[in-house]
Amino acid sequence: MKIERLAKALGISRRGFYWHFKNRQDLLEGILDYWVRAYTGVVSDNPDVKKFDPKKRLLTVMDMIRDKNELSLSTLWTTSTNPQN
Repeated sequence: MKIERLAKALGISRRGFYWHFKNRQDLLEGILDYWVRAYTGVVSDNPDVKKFDPKKRLLTVMDMIRDKNELSLSTLWTTSTNPQN
């Protein structure tokens, strides 16, 4: 995706994008870094996952990540629709 198109979709200027990121690669590395920090704990905090066979482990981890995302989206929705919370 081009930076100009991404900035427009986010409602920011290209200059605003480049204030936070050097280039597209920097954005992608930032996303990956965030993902690793946010989701490593989902797996490491649950020792039971290690007991499963690889297929079940992958499916369980995917479910855990989905559940964490749903909770985050629910919180975001609640705070954005009711700013007093």
